[in-house]
Amino acid sequence: MMNLLVLNLDREWSDFMRLEMEAHDISVVGIHDLSELQAQAGGVEYGAALVSADPDVGRTSLEAALDALALIAPLREKVGRQDFPVLISATSPQERLRAVAAGMQRVIVVTGDDPAGIAKALEEVQVPPVPSANEQPCAVVEVLIGAAEVNVRIFMDSKKISDRPLGWSGRPKLANLEAKYRTWSLWQKGDGSVRYTDGWRQMFQQDGEDLAEELSLVKEPLCEEIARCVKLVKSMDAVHFRFNLLPAGAGEPYPFNNVPFELVYDRAKKDFVRALAPVARRICLHADAWVAHAPEQRATPECQRLTDGVLFVASNAHGIGRVPGAYFNFRADLHLAPLKAIDLEAEALRRAREANMLDAPEIISLEPGMEADKRLRERLSGAAMSGVGIVHYAGHSVRADEHDRVFLVLPGERNGQLVLLPIEAFAKWVSKAGVRLVILSSCESSSPEAVFRLAQVGVPAVIGFRWEVPDAEAAYFTSELHLALAQRKSLARAFHYAVSALKAKYPGSPTFASPMLVVQEESWAT
Repeated sequence: MMNLLVLNLDREWSDFMRLEMEAHDISVVGIHDLSELQAQAGGVEYGAALVSADPDVGRTSLEAALDALALIAPLREKVGRQDFPVLISATSPQERLRAVAAGMQRVIVVTGDDPAGIAKALEEVQVPPVPSANEQPCAVVEVLIGAAEVNVRIFMDSKKISDRPLGWSGRPKLANLEAKYRTWSLWQKGDGSVRYTDGWRQMFQQDGEDLAEELSLVKEPLCEEIARCVKLVKSMDAVHFRFNLLPAGAGEPYPFNNVPFELVYDRAKKDFVRALAPVARRICLHADAWVAHAPEQRATPECQRLTDGVLFVASNAHGIGRVPGAYFNFRADLHLAPLKAIDLEAEALRRAREANMLDAPEIISLEPGMEADKRLRERLSGAAMSGVGIVHYAGHSVRADEHDRVFLVLPGERNGQLVLLPIEAFAKWVSKAGVRLVILSSCESSSPEAVFRLAQVGVPAVIGFRWEVPDAEAAYFTSELHLALAQRKSLARAFHYAVSALKAKYPGSPTFASPMLVVQEESWAT
């Protein structure tokens, strides 16, 4: 007979389960909270636990689900087994609950309290998952874009199945989009009001259709080849699109940095490709890497996922600052308001890692009077960085009107004073520290340049925003990103998951179009 530990505040529910599960040869021991576990254990060896995620008075369904997930780690610690099987019972399971549980070992969500269903789930959760020799197969559509060439290559199972040079003829639409988006803003400001630029939705779709046509992604035979890939990998989100920008030579600028390739629109599916599949940029630092090779399709060991340590840098600097010789929106003085969601961002990161039994993030808060730039440099150059794989900067970043100067904004010596840290300096620090992923949650002011500068000094992967976005929406995106990474999803899938979640959460907002992923590694999809 199996001994089932039941955690529920409602003792009547525990008594009900005790009576119902006897018919399935399962003995139930009910407890109110984990403090009772040691007292009631008495040498009993439990086979699994059943945790209720149904809300009670004063708690929402989401709060109840998160609380149930937070119990798993301390429960397993008390039992002394990190693979201790856990069932989570919910009358109406939250999608978030199912998503998190799916990424955890030996955790199953059951609907309701049907004894037969619980007994069946207990049988399933007792059997450890059989490790797969390979990850879910994926296809990669690699679009190589040079100053005078465009080439589309498609890879499937590490084999190149298509290689199609496209006629160049100047590609006028790319040149026009580069000029347009170099200065375009998502916001209209004036007369004391701030709103999204009129007609953004129609403009995004039209430009996305132009991009798809210019890159021949909507024409035969490329369409047929991509459709064949979708059929082989079973779903569109297993087809990864990467736009590989090729400079004319070493030291030459990358072409079309400001073209929003992430907005490619699929007219047949009536949606942006980034909402259907992972989309990234690639920057190659060495000439021998300018030509894309077959992406690695082997299984990525657990230790290779982005589950290593996280350093969260909170810089809620606000006030007035200036850089000699630089102008911001044609003004010498830079005026920045306080950010409201940094604490929420940090808490979401902490809970995502805790729910998935990962080490808590280290959070450093930069405050006035602490020589913030020196403090940040010292932390990034410290010996403790050996365990940190992800650096998450939450704060303002700004781009000077000259377009080639980007700064992170740190607090100065006094309240209301700003220190502008050149992005090149920050990039060198994180690159030297061996960081694998940098997340720039620069909510109020951002640009492609900030993301590209980090990639160009050798940071393997960078995520940031193309345009200014509301800080609450930026915080929601990064919380979903960290949740997916903590569930051991690949970087590509985690990024796509977060973009999709953002688009669903804020359907009337253009923020979903702003996040950018720039990679160098071939293994971003695995």
